[in-house]
Amino acid sequence: MLTKEVNVIRKKYSKKLVNVALLYPNKYQAGVESLAIQILYMLFNSENEFYCQRFYSVPPYTSIEEGSKLSDFKILCVTLQYENDYFNFLKTLLNTGIEPRSANRLNGPLIIAGGPCVTENPLPLTPFIDVFIIGEVEPVFPDLKKAILFYADSGELDVFKNIPGAFIPSIMKGKTVKRVWAPNLDVFPYPTRQVLPVSTGLRGKHPVAFGSSFMVEISRGCTRRCNFCLIGCQTLPHRERSLQKLEEIILEGVRSTFRNRISIISSAFSDYSHLFELLEFIIDNKLYAITPSLRADRITVELIKLIKESGEESVTIAPEAASNRLLDYLNKGLTIEDVLNSVEKIKQGGLNKIKLYFMYGLPSETIEEILKIKDLVDAISLKGFKKKNITVNLTPFTPKPHTPFQRMPQTPFKELVKRETLLLKNLRKTGYNVRSYDVKSAIIQTVLSRGDSSVSDVLEMAVKSGGTWLAWKKAVRKLKFNEEIFLGEMEVKPLPWDFIKL
Repeated sequence: MLTKEVNVIRKKYSKKLVNVALLYPNKYQAGVESLAIQILYMLFNSENEFYCQRFYSVPPYTSIEEGSKLSDFKILCVTLQYENDYFNFLKTLLNTGIEPRSANRLNGPLIIAGGPCVTENPLPLTPFIDVFIIGEVEPVFPDLKKAILFYADSGELDVFKNIPGAFIPSIMKGKTVKRVWAPNLDVFPYPTRQVLPVSTGLRGKHPVAFGSSFMVEISRGCTRRCNFCLIGCQTLPHRERSLQKLEEIILEGVRSTFRNRISIISSAFSDYSHLFELLEFIIDNKLYAITPSLRADRITVELIKLIKESGEESVTIAPEAASNRLLDYLNKGLTIEDVLNSVEKIKQGGLNKIKLYFMYGLPSETIEEILKIKDLVDAISLKGFKKKNITVNLTPFTPKPHTPFQRMPQTPFKELVKRETLLLKNLRKTGYNVRSYDVKSAIIQTVLSRGDSSVSDVLEMAVKSGGTWLAWKKAVRKLKFNEEIFLGEMEVKPLPWDFIKL
């Protein structure tokens, strides 16, 4: 890789070290801003027994640190943040000569997987993964370390079964697995020496699309419990890092990464109990902040002024729907009036750019409610925002495991395309910036998130045939796979993922 980085770890070669391959199954530009990768890289390399090297799903599929071959590693850890990265994961195995199926992988690496997709439902990946970690890794890393070291000497898979949150498909079929989580974020180590591209300049100019900022996770979990939201249901309870701890992390992080730009990570940013003090600390230290989405009913003029002073030029809010009936149905705890009041405050606070997130294809949604998205965006524009300064992000609704909507049907493909086309036509002709998530990917995402182990055959065949939508549909037909079992309303009991206890 040509990109220069700071804080890369290169240990002196020794046969005593257990080399761990850390795979982010996507492009470098996406993986370099993954906090999960930074945490795992820190945890493994802080141990004298391990040497952890990073891989991404791009040719030549060699490690960033040494140019090592993936197939030479005894342990491969993969983090799965998005279902559609399952394609990249299998493609990487195939292109590096690693047998995808665990039962046939006699000489290949032991594969350990974690991440939100694994926690929601690991079943579609069970033929390919040896060990899953359900939940957060920090609390169980000491146990995981011992198990890996023992396995490296003995090759015995049973050693992993006593790790809290571990699921081993080959020996734990039918067993209940309870998610593991960190009760106190302050007591666990945090990656302050993040591996990032070399950057220069006040705003952190850099040679790749992402990776210009130091990532600071201020909290985990969310108290809102929106009916569609996987993260809100998967990461309970809501936990915060203390302000004192965050101040220590930020000062050490900007010093060690040579950054002056902070990317704040939180699924409940507006609810952080010391939000104003945190932003004031960032401003006082002449740092710049990239902030996550704001709750419309938590926005104040004072908050927006602080966000602007911290360097942001726009803010993001996620109404998700444009009718009070749908907002209530989603359990958003918001009204259209709340949204319009919030944008007034954004304008009064001095910011002129806004990003909006909406879903379509929601259960019970009508065409009239689809059209109200355009009406709401128009109403927002009338609050003083130029159309060119409003970005509208559109995403098809995908039902997720463990959420109140987990049994809901996916709106059929043709109907989703129809609704997307209607929205794009109405919004773009008015002059708004509109981005839309691919409908085909959303359909596949639903099958991968709600499927059982039978989905793995379709996934593997599709990857071997090119990994495209056409390859997926061809595999579905050839294997006579009934997608509707997982795309339609799921009435079966128990649900495939019920053995995962959050």
